[in-house]
Amino acid sequence: MSFYKVAFPAGVRYQFVTIPAGATATIWVFRNWGQDFRAFVDKVGFGPDALPWNLVRFLWFHDGELVEDYNYQIAGVRKPKQFSNPYIARKEIVWQGINNDVVPHVFEVLCDGKLVMLPEAKVRYRV
Repeated sequence: MSFYKVAFPAGVRYQFVTIPAGATATIWVFRNWGQDFRAFVDKVGFGPDALPWNLVRFLWFHDGELVEDYNYQIAGVRKPKQFSNPYIARKEIVWQGINNDVVPHVFEVLCDGKLVMLPEAKVRYRV
């Protein structure tokens, strides 16, 4: 592994939260990775599989802008979806969950990728 390309830290890749009935909450957050890096997201999965998909939604944000709004499961956390073209974020990645059911549910997100150093930073650090 080189200095200018590193995997997301282990404690960041998978996060979960219980969202009360009728509430919205942040499930997954990754930010403050340094101004010399960009985050390349290449795997995503969420669940659990038993969620009532007609009553829940997952919102995916990069740098404060909505990337995707899911009311269906594209892939579970055990077998995440691999993207051929990664999504890129400059400052932060956030996943939010919306629970429109009458009971609380656990929402989980696996979001994996790499932090890649910008070319101008490589020159500055002589990497």
